[in-house]
Amino acid sequence: MFRYVIVPILCAIKLFANPALDSEIQSGVLENGLTYYIRENHYPKEKAFLGLIVKVGSLHESDEERGVAHFIEHMNFRGGKHFQDGEVIQYLESIGAWFGPDVNAYTSFDSTFYTLDIPLDSEDSLDKSMLILRDFAGNAILQDETIEKERNVVLDELHHSCSSSEFKLLKKTLDTFLPETALPSRLPIGTKEVVSTVDPQVLRAFYKKWYRADRMAVIAVGDFNAQEIEQKINDLFHDVPASSVALPEPKLGEIIFDVPKTLMHFDPELSYTRVMLNRHFLPNVDVDPETLVRQKVISDLLSKCFQKRALKLEDTGLFLQFYAGVGPYIPGLLDICCSGAVLFSDSAEEAMKAFYRELHSILKYGFTDVEWNYAQQQLLEECAASRKNLDKMSHAVFANRCKNLFLNGEPILSPVWDEEKWMKLAQILTLEECNAAISTYHFHDPFHILFATSDPDLYEKISESSLENIFRSDIPNVEIDAHCSQGTFTCTQPVEEGSLKEEKIEGVSKWSLSNEMLVYLLQTELENDHISVLLQSDIGLWDLSIHELNSGRLCDEYLRLSGLNGLSYAEFISFLQSRGISMGFSVSTNGTYIWLSSTRENLETVFQLMHELFQPLKFDRSRWPLLMSRVKEMLKQEEVSPEGAFYRYWKKTISQNHPFFQPLNPEAADVETAEKLASYFFGRPQDFTAIIVGDFDESQTKELTKKYLASLPVVPKNAVPKVDIPSLFPEEIIAEDFVAGHHTYERVEIDIPLQDSKIDQLQTRMLCKLLQKRLTEVLRMEKGGTYGAHTFIYAPFRPFWDGANVNINFTCQKQDREMLMDATFQEINRLKSETISEKELTTLKQLFLKDREQDILSNFFWESELSRILKMKLPFEKLNGFEEEVNGITAESLKQVATQLFASPHHSILIHIPEE
Repeated sequence: MFRYVIVPILCAIKLFANPALDSEIQSGVLENGLTYYIRENHYPKEKAFLGLIVKVGSLHESDEERGVAHFIEHMNFRGGKHFQDGEVIQYLESIGAWFGPDVNAYTSFDSTFYTLDIPLDSEDSLDKSMLILRDFAGNAILQDETIEKERNVVLDELHHSCSSSEFKLLKKTLDTFLPETALPSRLPIGTKEVVSTVDPQVLRAFYKKWYRADRMAVIAVGDFNAQEIEQKINDLFHDVPASSVALPEPKLGEIIFDVPKTLMHFDPELSYTRVMLNRHFLPNVDVDPETLVRQKVISDLLSKCFQKRALKLEDTGLFLQFYAGVGPYIPGLLDICCSGAVLFSDSAEEAMKAFYRELHSILKYGFTDVEWNYAQQQLLEECAASRKNLDKMSHAVFANRCKNLFLNGEPILSPVWDEEKWMKLAQILTLEECNAAISTYHFHDPFHILFATSDPDLYEKISESSLENIFRSDIPNVEIDAHCSQGTFTCTQPVEEGSLKEEKIEGVSKWSLSNEMLVYLLQTELENDHISVLLQSDIGLWDLSIHELNSGRLCDEYLRLSGLNGLSYAEFISFLQSRGISMGFSVSTNGTYIWLSSTRENLETVFQLMHELFQPLKFDRSRWPLLMSRVKEMLKQEEVSPEGAFYRYWKKTISQNHPFFQPLNPEAADVETAEKLASYFFGRPQDFTAIIVGDFDESQTKELTKKYLASLPVVPKNAVPKVDIPSLFPEEIIAEDFVAGHHTYERVEIDIPLQDSKIDQLQTRMLCKLLQKRLTEVLRMEKGGTYGAHTFIYAPFRPFWDGANVNINFTCQKQDREMLMDATFQEINRLKSETISEKELTTLKQLFLKDREQDILSNFFWESELSRILKMKLPFEKLNGFEEEVNGITAESLKQVATQLFASPHHSILIHIPEE
C-alpha cells in the first residue's frame, strides 16, 4: 500500500482557526510533493470541474525554448499512456464535453492550466477524466510524428496572435516600458523561429524537467463525494516523479519604477486612437483576509466612481471611452495602475487635454458625493444579488480560487464570510476614506505615456514633445467637478388601469391584455431574485423603403443618446446602474426589441421604464451631431481593419450587395427621418409581446402589468407593406481573392446557400457540429494544417432561415490551402453519401443534451426560447420537448437532412490573402 502524507493545509489548520477561509476546501500534499484541492459543490448537479495546474510557463524557457511550454500544452491533447492520438478529445466529447468550451488549456508567463468541465452521469466519466489529467501530468507521448503534425497547428495559433494589431501594440509596450525584464522576450505564444524549428528532443527534455509533482496541483470541484475523490487522486498521482534537484525559479528582471517613458505607436491597422497613462508596481502578496477584502471593496467603489465620471466625459463628444483602474498585470508578479481614453481622432489633442484635466481633478479633489452615492448604491445592489445566489456559485469559480492559492498564495475566502464583509464595508466605508485611498494607487507616481493611432496625419501632428507638454506639466486652477448630476427618473402616471385574461400553455402563463398586448410568463428559481424581461415586435427594418434604411439603422441609438423622460443619456445610464437594472433596445431587420433585467425590489421601476418607452418620445437634437461623430469614427476604424474590410466584402458578395447588408452610410441619414422611424418602431404597444422569466411574485407582476402595460392606449396601425426580400445568394459558383492586411496566413471562407429555409433546424445544427468535428480531426489532427475549422449557419434574419447559408472557415498557410479545401469538400460529400456511425450519432446526441442541461440553468435561455417559439409560431410543446426530439433523430434522418443542407449546386470560396 502506497504511503502518503496528507497535509490539511486549509481544513485542519487555517480554516478552523479563521472563519474567513473556506472550510469546504479539502487540501493536501502527497509524499511526492503534488498538491491537491477538493471541494464538494452541488451546483450544477451531476457536473464536475477538474484541473491540473503546473508551475511552468514562458518565463521558465530559455532563448532556444521560446514557445515550448505552449507547444507541450498542445501536445498533451495528442494523447498519452492511456489515450492514443485523438482519443482524449473523442472520449470527452462522447460523454458530452465539447473540445474548446468544456475541454481546454492555456499557458501563461508562469503556469499552464488544463481544465475539464465534465458531466458525471456516466459510470466511468470521472475516473477516465482523472486518468486524462494523469497523462497530462507526466505520461505524454511526445512522438516525432505527432509533434510535426501539431507544429503547424501551433504556428497557425501563433499567426492569429502575432499578426493582430493589438498584439503588436502589446509587444511594443513591453519593449518600451519593461525592457529590462524577461517579459518582452518571453511571451507565452513563443516565436515563429523556435516553433518552426525546435527539435522534438527539446520538447521532451522540457517536459521531463518541469512536469514534476512538486510543481503541480490537481483541482477537483463538483457534485461528488470529496473523500472518494481524495482517494482517486492519491491512487492516480502518487507516482508522478518529483524533482531530484531544486529547479531555479525564473527572475522577472529589473523594473525601473521612477523613470517615466513615452511611447508613440503607429499602425495602419490599429482600431481606434487611444492614450494611456500607466505605472507598474509589485503586488503585496502577503495580505490577511480582512485587509484583502477591504482593499478589493475600496478598489471596486473607486472603479464605479470612475465609471460615473466616464459617463459624463463620453457625453462630451471628445471620448469614445474613458477608463481607469488598478489590477494585476501578471497575477502574483506585477500589478498595474492605468488610466486611459479612446479618442475621436479629429479632436485627439483637445480630448487628451480634457482627459488629463479630469484626472488632475480626481487626484486633487477626489470624487463627488453624487459619484459616491452612485457607486455605493450600485455595489449594494450587486452585493444583495450575490448573497442571494451563493448556492449557485459554479464549480469553475471555486477551481480558479484554488488555482490562485497555489500560484500566488491568495487565500480562499468563505463565500458567506466574503459576501457579508463586502456588504458591511459597502455600507460603512465613507467617501473620505476612499478618496484618501486614491493616493495609494500610484496615480501620483511617475507614469508612462502611451499614444497609439492608425491615422498617419494625426501621428505626424502629435509629437512626443507635445505629449510631454500635455501630460508632464502641472495644470493650474483645476476645479472640482460640479456637473455630474445623478438625475431622478419620474414615470408618466398611467391614465387608467387595464385588465387581462389568463390561460396556461405547457407551464407558461399567457396574459391577453385589454389593449391587445400579450404577456407570457415563466416562473423559475434558476437565478434567485433575478427577473429577465423582453418585449419584441415583428416591426423591423424590413418594413422600410430603401431610402429610409440608413436613418432606421440609427434611430435606436439616437433614442438611447437622447435619454429618457428628461434624463440625459449619462443620467439615465447612472440611474439604471445604481438600481441594478440593465436595459437596452434595438431595431433589427426582422423586429424591434426592448430588454431589461432586475430584481423583485426594482420590478416596478422596470414596468415604469417600459411604460415610459411607449409615451410620445422626446428627442434631444443636440445629440444627433454626437451620434454622427461616433458613427463616422467607428466606420473609419472599420476601414483600417483588414478583418473588417474582408467581412464587409464577404457580406456584400454572399448577399449580392443586398440593401439590408450595405455598409451604413451616415450621410444618407437625417434626424427628422430617424425621429419618425423611432416613433414608428416604438409607438404601438399592441405590436409588442412581453416575455417575463425568472424569480418573480405572480400577483405583484399581475398588478404591475395591469397598471403599466394594460393601461397603455391602443394606437392606430400605419399600413406599411413589407419589402419583398430578394434572394440573398448568387446562383453561381464564386471563387475570389481579397487582398488586404499584413497578416501571414490566409483565411478561407466557404459558403453554401440553403435552398430550403424550412429545413429541420435542430438536425441542421447537429450536422454543422458533426462537420466541424470531422474537419477538426482531418484538417487539424490528421493533416496538421490549421488551428481549427469552424462551421455554423449564417442566418441574417434569425430565427428565420431565409437567405441562410452554411459557413465553413479556417486559416492556413498558402501551400496547404488547396489540400485543406479538397479535404473539406470530401467531408461534405461524405455527409451526403454515407450514413454516420451509431458511435458518432451517440456522441452528437450526448453533446447536444449536455449543452441543453447547462443552457436551461439560465433565465436568458428560457427568454430566448420563448422568443423563438413566438417569433416562428411554433407549438409550445417545443419548449420542453428537446430531449425527446434529440433522441428521435436517426442516422438515416441526418443523412436525408444532409442531402437537403448541401443540395445547392452553388457556393462561394472567398480567400483573405495578406498584402505581402
